[in-house]
Amino acid sequence: MDERLASVGAFVEKWGGIGPLFCIFPGALLTAVALLWMSVHWVSAPGWATVEGRVVSAGVSSSNYTVRRSSGSGTRSETRYSADIAYAYNVGGRDYTGRGIGDGEDWNYFSYESAADAVARYNRPVLTVYYDPADPGRSALDTNIFGIVPWILGGTGLPLLGFGLWLRRSRLAATRDVG
Repeated sequence: MDERLASVGAFVEKWGGIGPLFCIFPGALLTAVALLWMSVHWVSAPGWATVEGRVVSAGVSSSNYTVRRSSGSGTRSETRYSADIAYAYNVGGRDYTGRGIGDGEDWNYFSYESAADAVARYNRPVLTVYYDPADPGRSALDTNIFGIVPWILGGTGLPLLGFGLWLRRSRLAATRDVG
């Protein structure tokens, strides 16, 4: 156990001075951007009106991607699936069509079954369509889809912020013990 504490102490000694700054500030920035991204969606969506719509077509589409291997030795092919839903709705006597589940943000699924489950949730004779009253051509079937970007930002920012705060706290504790 003493050996482990010594290695943690050496790490804190080396990086505890300026290291927290390299973690706290980027971590806080990434987390703030993620929260801002999500709050813009949360704030703008409740003002949207709803109308009944109907499904025009529904299915699962696939896309093949070439991904570089983490080992650096070549590439591999991956298939991603998405819910491909087209719907029609009417606002103020004018017909509109929409595509996808979210407002420009839709999920890609790693399995056909997951994408088919998403399609099944919306593939019914009558569905609720959310639309922007200021721009009725802008619509969504679900207003709580943010895409993956804010999750990546927050998922990177929060641990970085936490690590920086831990480094700072450890450094402060180490200087108190010495002083």
